[in-house]
Amino acid sequence: PHLSGKVVNGSIFGHVALGFVDTSPVLRELTVKSMVALAPKLVPSTMAQVMRAFAKLQLDEEASIRTNTTICLGKIAQHVDAMTREKVLIPAFARSLKDPFPPGRCAGLLSLTATQQYHKPMDAATKILPCIAPLALDPEREVREKALQCIRAYVTKLEQASAAIGKPPSQQDTAAVSNDAVSAATESVLASMSWLSSSLKSAVGS
Repeated sequence: PHLSGKVVNGSIFGHVALGFVDTSPVLRELTVKSMVALAPKLVPSTMAQVMRAFAKLQLDEEASIRTNTTICLGKIAQHVDAMTREKVLIPAFARSLKDPFPPGRCAGLLSLTATQQYHKPMDAATKILPCIAPLALDPEREVREKALQCIRAYVTKLEQASAAIGKPPSQQDTAAVSNDAVSAATESVLASMSWLSSSLKSAVGS
């Protein structure tokens, strides 16, 4: 908290980022988790480096690293600039929904639920819901439950967007109230997103 943004971006990040490609899975995982603390101080150009590293780590051979990368992206999304969020979040989370590791799929669903305020209604209708819907029939019960929770969140988003079509701005005050409710809901989801421990990964297999 006491380090300035200039120091983090100029002196610290470059050394920390080496951990993204370290041969040790433990170090790669710890580096991912450290981004939650660093993200508020990262400038867009540095955050772009994080996004590139995360894209590779989502394909990591270690299931816990793939899962925790998705969780971390959901947690730091608020610190990513809007243009990058629009390009990165949906493809990244959609990729995680195809992970053979069930907690990885759950991480993608939770992250999509937690970041719903950043996605346009049309993207929800054409890009997100088509990816989520099949997971309502996933073999794993927890995945199915998370999928249905996510579907409900985005259907509500579409209902609000549909109701607002054609209305003048003066009649859209209820949308602001709804947005407050969405913010409260997403905060709750974010708070519930915990890291997958390597020990759990070992217990359930990769």
